[in-house]
Amino acid sequence: MISRYSRLQERRKTRSAFVLFLAAIGLLAVLIFLGIPLLSRFAIFVSELKGSSSPIAQEDKTPPAPPYINALPKFTKDNKIKVTGRAEAGSTLRLFQNSAQIKEFVVPETSSFDIEVKLLAGHNVLWATSTDNAGNENRSSTWDVLYDLEPPAVEVIAPADGASFFGDEKTIDVKGKTEATAQVSVNDRVAIVNSNGEFSLKLTLSEGENTITVAARDSAENKTEKVLKVTYSP
Repeated sequence: MISRYSRLQERRKTRSAFVLFLAAIGLLAVLIFLGIPLLSRFAIFVSELKGSSSPIAQEDKTPPAPPYINALPKFTKDNKIKVTGRAEAGSTLRLFQNSAQIKEFVVPETSSFDIEVKLLAGHNVLWATSTDNAGNENRSSTWDVLYDLEPPAVEVIAPADGASFFGDEKTIDVKGKTEATAQVSVNDRVAIVNSNGEFSLKLTLSEGENTITVAARDSAENKTEKVLKVTYSP
């Protein structure tokens, strides 16, 4: 009884294995005739997508950070100055002087720049622009540097050179005129200069000959001196 049942089970397993074998052959045939062409068409589609000559790209409209120029002197008597600062690495920096472009270069990876600029007589208005690879541009702040080689004019109105003073005239007023923005000293003592450039300072004389030195210095450190001598007798 058991032997007969076992043989029956073996026959069923054999039939099942044969059915599975036929199913596998059929599935393989379907893959060969339908699957491979579909896979081929999909591969071609992906290849064409990658090789498209019109890729979708997002336009860059963000400008680079504005260039930063370190503080420059407002006045100078030197004919050259150093313009230093920072800008976005890889951007193109252009430096302008009185509206004319005087320098153009690609900012290095350090983001810093150091440019020597020859100044023109008078005002030199300097600024820079930074442009990225997409053409976006930004501008720095503007600096105005006055190149001034002319020393300030000084006129001593009183006392007269060679003047003599006596008795109660021991204290005198030193008066004169210069540029309104100049700094004036009389024998190394600071004199007050008003908005018209007029200055005065009280000076106490010593007995005998007194040397009076009047010095005027402008904002660019140009200096003019006037020296006069007076005498005092008690």
